[in-house]
Amino acid sequence: MNSLFRHAVFLLGLFLVPVFAFTQEFGFDATTSLGASRTANSSLNTGFRVDGWWKVPLGTSGSLFDGSAHTGFTLSGSVGDIEKALLYDIDRIRLLFVIPSPGNDVKSLHIEFGRLSFQDATGLIVSHPADGAKLGAVFPLLKFNLQAGYTGLLMKSNNSISLSLFDEQLLADDSSFFGTSRILVAGELSIPKVFNQSVALSFVAQQDLNPADKLIPEWTINPYTETVPRGGRFNSQYTTLNLSGALSADLFYSSWFTLGSGRTLSWLEDQNSATGFSYQYVQIQSVMTGFTLNYYRQELFHSAFNIRFLYASGDQDYSAVTEGNTGGNSTMFVPVTSAPFGLVFSPALSNLMIAEFGGSIKPIPEKNLQTGLRLFAFFRPTSGPVAASGLKAGENSSLLGYEADMYGNYRLYSDLGMSLNTGLFFPVSSPLGAFNKEDAGVQYSIQFALTLGL
Repeated sequence: MNSLFRHAVFLLGLFLVPVFAFTQEFGFDATTSLGASRTANSSLNTGFRVDGWWKVPLGTSGSLFDGSAHTGFTLSGSVGDIEKALLYDIDRIRLLFVIPSPGNDVKSLHIEFGRLSFQDATGLIVSHPADGAKLGAVFPLLKFNLQAGYTGLLMKSNNSISLSLFDEQLLADDSSFFGTSRILVAGELSIPKVFNQSVALSFVAQQDLNPADKLIPEWTINPYTETVPRGGRFNSQYTTLNLSGALSADLFYSSWFTLGSGRTLSWLEDQNSATGFSYQYVQIQSVMTGFTLNYYRQELFHSAFNIRFLYASGDQDYSAVTEGNTGGNSTMFVPVTSAPFGLVFSPALSNLMIAEFGGSIKPIPEKNLQTGLRLFAFFRPTSGPVAASGLKAGENSSLLGYEADMYGNYRLYSDLGMSLNTGLFFPVSSPLGAFNKEDAGVQYSIQFALTLGL
């Protein structure tokens, strides 16, 4: 409780220091939702969410620096869950300073402190808040940024990182208030104009800081007699080369290639062990790559079309995506956070191939009505596990299934909007598909939301 109190005082202090001293801007979005789904279990869900923000200027363009203080908070809940009927968390606390350059070598220098958002160039490796700092510089021919942060002060409702068995146990423990403790580091160097294309080299790393006494050590443990759940520190790094730009006035592309590295705890053969096996740390050597094509036709009902392909390597020697390696080095690509794909079927980007086609139009532009369709085909590159239930163990079938999502967004007024999202997922069973026949029934989800903004 003392630790919780200290964290609360710290965050509240950062939030309140600048509030009463300067001219302020503020606003919020309040969303209420109703949905139904049938995946592993049928469910009916209702909920609400309030996202607020508060911005305070700290200088003017004529001063030494131009800056602002910004905070955002979330108030969310669900009907029918008494213990978690109301959850509050601070999503962002940011002190931003923009220092103009006195010369031509550097256009500007950006310095940020507080609870910041970490997101890589692809949006597929990490998208998560952390408490830390960010430094960015804009040069005439290139851009550079570097940031580092700590996740241990985030409540579990705002901490979705789950890379180890210890992380999974922590998320399931109702007595724990905070999520996993990790250091996040991210950097990017981009050249915006190379033959009218953009080239970027980025790096993401996460370091596991979970307590050593809660983890399984490297020496031999018999899984048949050991009652303590196994688990180790999972450390990983990701290096990405990204190319993007315009192919024509209406056609744009983005492509990337990522090398994953690090180490993970594995259950391997060991002749020196009395059981013949032992837990050992092995190297991670994984790959993730993909591309997108986006085509826009403003004169045709403000239409937009996109094609996307994703590949994330797997490992057939894995028994599970999380710390499941049982042979040699790991080739399983494991991102820091999961990215959303289909409305119904959206596993983590591990041992996965995705082909996606999407399109949207605004049939009545003056009414702010937008409708769209997204089609997916899901595959697994190896016979290893995927972060989804209902798959056949040890089978070589690669096809997972297909999904079709439809959505509609309508802005009734400038501050009032509503949305409707529906999705159907069709799992494929043997002999062509990877799902068990009893788990191959059609799955669906339908979600309606009403949003009020100020």
